[in-house]
Amino acid sequence: MIIKEKSNKLLKTILALTLVSILALTALVGCGSEETVEDQSSVDENSSAATESSVNEVSEAVSSESSEAVGDESVNTEASEESVESSEATYESSTTEDASAPDEESSEEEASTPDEESSEPETEIVGSGTKDDPFLLIPGESMMITTYEIGADETQYYGIYRIAGLDVTVDSEDLYIVCDGEKHTPKNGSVKFRVYAAMASEAILFEITNTSTETKTFDIKFENPVGTYANPVEITVGKDFKVSLLENDEVGYYYKHIAEKDGVIVFKLVASTEGYLVVTNNRSYAQRTSDEDGTVGDDGAKYVEIEVQKGDELVINVGATPNKRGKRPAIDITVSCDYK
Repeated sequence: MIIKEKSNKLLKTILALTLVSILALTALVGCGSEETVEDQSSVDENSSAATESSVNEVSEAVSSESSEAVGDESVNTEASEESVESSEATYESSTTEDASAPDEESSEEEASTPDEESSEPETEIVGSGTKDDPFLLIPGESMMITTYEIGADETQYYGIYRIAGLDVTVDSEDLYIVCDGEKHTPKNGSVKFRVYAAMASEAILFEITNTSTETKTFDIKFENPVGTYANPVEITVGKDFKVSLLENDEVGYYYKHIAEKDGVIVFKLVASTEGYLVVTNNRSYAQRTSDEDGTVGDDGAKYVEIEVQKGDELVINVGATPNKRGKRPAIDITVSCDYK
């Protein structure tokens, strides 16, 4: 565009000079009719020289301006090329950074993921193991706890929840446990005792002493006592099952039986003193008791009948009947069952 504009200006200038020259020549011819041929030729030479001089000046101007225009355009072209190259470099750099960024983030995530997965949360220790500040624990689904490390001849105190009325077993000869003021020592390689009755929300205090010469940990197992509702004894048809209950036992003893076929099963209770028998069908929820539904035989035994289907689970509870003062005596009980 710059070259074209300057060329147009030069052409206009040349045309203007040409017209001026023609007018000058015409005037000279008109005025010089009386002059000599020599004067005429002199004028012609001067006019030609002036014309050539003007043309040369115009040509030089055109060449100069064309050179400048070409120079300017080459400069502009170089600047444009540098701008394009800079833009391409910037784009390539940006593309490279964008392409490498996800890889770096991905590698960082991959590097951090195993650490996060492998890192296990530390178990929080509650308490300091003293009598006034015992370690506090709750048995898990396995119904077992493991003590912390106990040094040789060291004693630690533990407050354990949800173990009231459960049986305790520790298979080791290198300790003794004091619970509710009673010291329990190993017999035949194990420490065994039953925890006293208490609310589930109450922590039972265990005083545990390591009697060995080495630092040790101990596994303490808990289970529902045999004959409780949660751990009944299974009885079978045609056999006798005996149990002795202590005085003031208000819970009694639990059995269970799985019906082998459809029919009516008769349960028999023989006791050393006044006792009771309650049978419940877990499928039909039917319940029969010796006091309301039972009969007494000539031998003094109590009988209870219940209808069953094959596979029914029956829960049988026996115990001593309270006397007039509401006390339950110690009692020896024999239970048996058979189809009618």
